[in-house]
Amino acid sequence: MKQSFKHTTSLVGLSFAIALVPTLSFAIEAQPDNQQPTTTGGQSSFCRSLSDITTKTSGEISSRSGKLSSTRDTADKERSSNRSSVDAKLMADRKTWETKRDENFSKLESLAKTPGQKAAVATYVKTIKNAIETRQMANDKARTQYRTAVDALIAAHRSAVDTRVATFTNSVKTAVATAKASCATNPQTTAETFRASLKQARETFSAAKQEDAKLGPQIKALATTRDAAIKANNETMKQTVEAARTVLKTALKDTSDTQN
Repeated sequence: MKQSFKHTTSLVGLSFAIALVPTLSFAIEAQPDNQQPTTTGGQSSFCRSLSDITTKTSGEISSRSGKLSSTRDTADKERSSNRSSVDAKLMADRKTWETKRDENFSKLESLAKTPGQKAAVATYVKTIKNAIETRQMANDKARTQYRTAVDALIAAHRSAVDTRVATFTNSVKTAVATAKASCATNPQTTAETFRASLKQARETFSAAKQEDAKLGPQIKALATTRDAAIKANNETMKQTVEAARTVLKTALKDTSDTQN
């Protein structure tokens, strides 16, 4: 049974940079490139607005971090719910298939007239049940391994994102602290330096963010491995069933035994 991993990649791949960096553009553009900062009482207009810029920046970082956490929680709940739904449907299907098999086994037993035929049916039933149990265990193992590997990928991805976000946040904080200090000694160049620092922080974040694109293909590869294992398990059971059916047909055609 195949599972969709679309929700996983779309939700855990939330881009902090896309969400946050543009909101800091007001700070980067506080002093446009083609305009010299004006001064009043020894302070540039940028320095006078730096306190407001700092407050807005801190607020945006906090807000986006909260949204990232909320999105992750939603993704976790959806992934857990989807898995539970898949498992519940699988268990229900297995129960339905088991009921139908038992009905067919009863019909076969009614066809067995001789001791040899009865023994053949009993062997066939046991072989089929064992083959099905073996396949179910193997398929369950493949699904469990897939889920464990997906969870590990997501955890690693989130850790990498958290590191990038922390680096970006610290870079912004450092830029703000440097700007505050510079406003007291060199206010004419503070805006330009601040603008360059934020640009570098954004570019560094964006470069590292390219790793996010690898998550989808990695999960898809895990799904392919899982599906291949399940297909192989199903084929093994199919061959076992076909061989057992051939033996049973031969036995049921044999009427040489006397009935007791």
